[in-house]
This record gives sequence, structure tokens and C-alpha cells, in this order.
Amino acid sequence: TRLLIVLLLTLFSPACALSASGQGNSDAVSFNQVAVRPKFDGKEANEFAKWIAKNVIYPPIAMENGVQGRVMIQFIVNTDGSVSDVKVVKSIDRSLDQEAIRVVSKSPKWTPGKMEDGSVVRVMYTYPVVFSLK
Repeated sequence: TRLLIVLLLTLFSPACALSASGQGNSDAVSFNQVAVRPKFDGKEANEFAKWIAKNVIYPPIAMENGVQGRVMIQFIVNTDGSVSDVKVVKSIDRSLDQEAIRVVSKSPKWTPGKMEDGSVVRVMYTYPVVFSLK
């Protein structure tokens, strides 16, 4: 059988404005609170899913054990467009979690989000990275 990595395209879900720990993210706003949402590499939302699909490496141990599922990642798009504070909010398997964090952490810069008044703000996203063996 062929290995396919299936990523959920275009599913950016709203995220809360604070991290679970409440540290370092208190100035980040939710994805639906901004007037202009951040854009991955200046493009549409599904471009991020395509970029992840191209750059993710299915962990061999997870493949050998038939582990698959959805890892929910939370991250912040900073005012300079960089991605930071990448963490797992819903785990499937340690190796899949680590790969999801690795690939999202390597994301190229985004076009930052803006508020109604035009001010650039940090925006928090929650994003599903789906690993599937077929």
C-alpha cells in the first residue's frame, strides 16, 4: 500500500486568546477577533495545508505501528509574520506530535493580522495536522 499523508485543508479553527498556561500569549488575539486575518506566505488559508503536506515527514515508528490521527496544534502568528509558541493541544502519539510541532515551527513568514484601526497584532491559531495511512 501507498503511504498518504492527508491534511485537513482550509480548516483554521478559532482559538482562545490565552494559552492553557496563560504565559506569554496574553497579548495574542483570537483568529476571529481581527479585521484582517494573517495569511500564510501572503496567500489563502489552504496554501498552509499544502505547505504542510509538502514538508511533513511521517514518523517511521508511527508508520510501523499503524498510528494515525489528528494532532491539534496551537501557534501564534507574530506581528512580524513569524510563527511562535507552537504546541500540541490535542495529542495522538508522541512521534506524530513532535512532527506536527517541527513542521509548523518551520513555517515561512505570514502576512500579519490587523485590527479595525489598522494596528498589527499577534494572532493565535489552532490547526489540525492529520496523519493518515492508506
